[in-house]
Amino acid sequence: MDENYGYEGDFFSLLVFFEADDGILHTRMFAPLGGIPEDPAIGITATALGALLAELAPVSDGKFDFATHQGDYMGRPSRLHVTVTKVAGRTDPPILTGSCVPVITGVLTL
Repeated sequence: MDENYGYEGDFFSLLVFFEADDGILHTRMFAPLGGIPEDPAIGITATALGALLAELAPVSDGKFDFATHQGDYMGRPSRLHVTVTKVAGRTDPPILTGSCVPVITGVLTL
């Protein structure tokens, strides 16, 4: 974190999106206080956005497919796809597909 901004214990990120006329969600994610000026692909953000948009849809049943484009403005385009099913007003967990270039791997042990 950047102590210059007084956020040594906090983290802040911002996702901005718009839906183009062709239905594609164009997204950008910024987290400058965490040392990430802009991230080219955030799978968890794409899945959360897809789930939110499905949840907000006025229908109680349906299958929603969202295509997201991110990273274009930084020369690292990513293409992610989110599928969400809604049954009887309940939104199922989203499914994320797409491709990426791994830049880090790790293991979390609980």
